[in-house]
Amino acid sequence: MRILLVLMGLVLAIGIEAEGRPLDYDQVRSDNAFRDGVLAFQTGQYNKAVLGFEQALRFKPAAREPRKWLGEALWASGLNQQALNEWHHVLESGVPDDVLAARVEVLEARLSLLPDLRPVDRYLPLYDLEGASKDKEGHKLFQRPTSVRPLPDGGYFLTAFGSESVLQVNAAGRVTRRLIGAVGGLRGPFDLLPWKGHYYVSEFTTNQIAIVDTNGLVTKSFGSSGSGDGQFLGPQFLATDGSALYVTDWGNARISKFDQNGVFLLSFGTKTDSFEGLKSATGIAANASTVYVCDKEAGQIDAFDTSGNWLAAYGAGRLAAPERLRLLKDGRLLVSDGTRVYFLDTSTDTVVPFDPEWNQGVRVTSADLDANHNLVLADFDDSSIRVLAEGNTIYSGLAAHITRVNTQAYPKIVVTFVVQDRWGRPVTGLELSNFRVTESKVTIVSPTLAFQGFRSQDSRIAVVVDQDPSMAQFGQEVGDTVGYLTKAWADRGGITLVGASTTPLILNQPLSSVSDNQALATSTASLTKYGKFDLAVRQAAASMIPGVDRRTVVYLTSGSVPQGAFSHNGLAETMAYLKNNGIVFSVISTNGAPVAPELTYLAEQTGGKIWSARDDLSGFLERIQNRVVGTYALSWKSPTPGEAGTRLIPVSVEIQKFKQSGRAELSFFAPQ
Repeated sequence: MRILLVLMGLVLAIGIEAEGRPLDYDQVRSDNAFRDGVLAFQTGQYNKAVLGFEQALRFKPAAREPRKWLGEALWASGLNQQALNEWHHVLESGVPDDVLAARVEVLEARLSLLPDLRPVDRYLPLYDLEGASKDKEGHKLFQRPTSVRPLPDGGYFLTAFGSESVLQVNAAGRVTRRLIGAVGGLRGPFDLLPWKGHYYVSEFTTNQIAIVDTNGLVTKSFGSSGSGDGQFLGPQFLATDGSALYVTDWGNARISKFDQNGVFLLSFGTKTDSFEGLKSATGIAANASTVYVCDKEAGQIDAFDTSGNWLAAYGAGRLAAPERLRLLKDGRLLVSDGTRVYFLDTSTDTVVPFDPEWNQGVRVTSADLDANHNLVLADFDDSSIRVLAEGNTIYSGLAAHITRVNTQAYPKIVVTFVVQDRWGRPVTGLELSNFRVTESKVTIVSPTLAFQGFRSQDSRIAVVVDQDPSMAQFGQEVGDTVGYLTKAWADRGGITLVGASTTPLILNQPLSSVSDNQALATSTASLTKYGKFDLAVRQAAASMIPGVDRRTVVYLTSGSVPQGAFSHNGLAETMAYLKNNGIVFSVISTNGAPVAPELTYLAEQTGGKIWSARDDLSGFLERIQNRVVGTYALSWKSPTPGEAGTRLIPVSVEIQKFKQSGRAELSFFAPQ
């Protein structure tokens, strides 16, 4: 009893002493400023967030959380080095933070020259898909695969000639569906090409091309047996230059060209005065100007223009029996050649083994790089698919970061995050089973996968209109382009228009009519040589932040940038702001002339492209919709007491994919 009374006295004494302490007003002010900064960050107001965190640090310079969050806000604002400086201060504070340390190491590697200078890495086995494996009905999955076609979701279409089947395989290596085709199935399918919302399938045994809808049903077929115009004797591989379809006709040793409806346009590849003719046409790849064709018997790659005129031959004497081509983004060709896979650089006519130390298969009829940069091989003789990954991506882990914690429907929480590989390339095709989430160190048992970027067809676009006086002569091109984009996004929330004037402002309401948008875009009232390009781009990007959809800023211009275009935000900072927020920058040139190098830099660094207003822009829309993204969102009901919005609640997301793993952390305040 006496001991109990003594303890009660001590508790009372401590309470009285605590009550007598002066309140730490600086801590209160710091906490309030910090909370304001977090709330501003979660709504995409990064400048306001920076001010909030800086104010919190003025009151409490040694505070760790405000400094860590200041780095987040600076990074999102495109101020990369400043962000890293703040994070280094946090890491040097003496409190271990393995997640932040790993993130800083990866980001510094990306900002260095390492991504460009890193050596060619060995590709290591990720998984095999055996055709002899059985499906749910006890049938073999496939036999004699001839083609693989990667999809934006990290999976691929597999065409199997031997089993007359076309399968869709997801990023985890699981068969998710078979294309039905028609009654009796697809007959002798050899290759599949996704194009303009349909799948084009070459049917080797029926000498036809089947057009298949997204439900897997044949809507139309064209072609017949023979050697006349539009006829085939064993159609094999398919390619498109964006406006036409090319088919390798093995039996007739030629290429046939069609429009998207199957209307015959021309054939080429036969003997002419300048070309001795194809001996055995197999693989094919195309871009807007050139068609590349494998001549398996001759052991070389022949190049033609899109009108069928022979241009050059590549790889002669160094290729054995090339069967399939893939045109890579850097302009090189990926060549499937018997047991080997090669890179062919047409600018120097050099042939380099994909991996010089081993053979990639028994007979590789098709090799391609999937959306996650894995090498997918179709082994015809072994009836298998082999998937290999860069060794450094397997062992270096995944890089992930949380971009937003949405508490608008509290206690429901929605956490949006981005998953990338070490070099910043998006990792797509992940499912709920790939994630583990915790809140306040408690595992969330049944989270909901609220968003997968690769499954979403939604996209947003903001158009920055050049206000240079030279634009006055391109009123027709500006009006037509803005009208086209307005119509294309009429059922997607509309487009945002920003004028790159001396005071950039949003010009329209998102759902403005075609005529209203055209009138605003072609107005000459604000033309000036001193437009604030950098501010206009930020204004356009900010209109889409925060957001999870594919987002694109388009600069509609005659090709120049204004004087002092980057007087407020430098070129590198503008690029980083776009890239760090997952926004692509593209250019539509009103006259098709070369654009300023600053614009090319922004497009290249963010994954955009230069287009001409005088060309068919359907490829622009298709590119936006098919862009590979690594954005995901998880939701759940928060189990942590919110404490009237005063408690900082930590969240952690762990990602596991095959042998790779990663982790991201952030925190939130419950609404007051």
